[in-house]
Amino acid sequence: MKIVVLGAAREVGGSCIAVETDSGKIALDYGTKLDGEMQKLPTDFDAVIISHAHLDHSGSLLSLSKENPLLIGSPITRNVTGDLLRDMIKIQNEKGNFDFAISHAENIDGCWHTGDSYAIQGLKIQLQSAGHVAGAKITTLQSEGKRIVYTGDFCFHDTEILQGCKPESIPKRPAVLITESTYGGKVRPPRYQLINQLLKQLLFTMKRKGNVLIPTFAFHRSQEMAKRIDSAIEARILPRYNVYTVSNLPTKSQDTITKINRCLLRKLSNKTILSITSMSSTFIQQPKLLSRPL
Repeated sequence: MKIVVLGAAREVGGSCIAVETDSGKIALDYGTKLDGEMQKLPTDFDAVIISHAHLDHSGSLLSLSKENPLLIGSPITRNVTGDLLRDMIKIQNEKGNFDFAISHAENIDGCWHTGDSYAIQGLKIQLQSAGHVAGAKITTLQSEGKRIVYTGDFCFHDTEILQGCKPESIPKRPAVLITESTYGGKVRPPRYQLINQLLKQLLFTMKRKGNVLIPTFAFHRSQEMAKRIDSAIEARILPRYNVYTVSNLPTKSQDTITKINRCLLRKLSNKTILSITSMSSTFIQQPKLLSRPL
């Protein structure tokens, strides 16, 4: 078995790790660096596993559009990746870069397998919740009597809309553990303290009848921030205020998550539906209508 790091080693962005055995070759993520030219990655993979939809883990998929690759990930990752790739193409075209068109993203749309388990070329693939964003997965590969665990980006704590990854669910004693370490050397204040600081700043500005601009990622972080503000308004921590999103992309991502959640709910028993708030991170709690597109 051979493991080669093709991107995101001692750097942020462009995540891609090749795992090669005697019978097959798999890519763990296929990301791009958003602050430079799209990196050129190998295309000779039997399958590409995408841990989650953020472009630093999925943004190079356009270069595979002519290869008809087998892509593996969650339904939310599949749908939101398509939205983000289309948005990236739009921005590139506006800058005069016409390497890719919407047709390339459409080709990628049809290449996905969205189950949590898969077998290919002597490799067994198992996915489980990573808690990072909706649809994010930790990948376990088994081949040649060895087990590799690739976390991608993960999160152990719960947020306003998503349950964190459960450490006890991660396979024990893998031969190789490949993990995110972006914040591994930093000790940050407890989450509740950071949220309280944010709400205090919001309240200070609201009392002065001011406006607040909050930059967030379109996928998941916008929905998380909307839920945080909605909850604070409902709890009367903040006064009632008009809250808007200024991009269509967060709304599109929210619609995708809502549709997939409804499909999954239809497969559950009534007893399970009653306990939805304690379910796995496949489900997220939806922001209320206080937050709406501008």
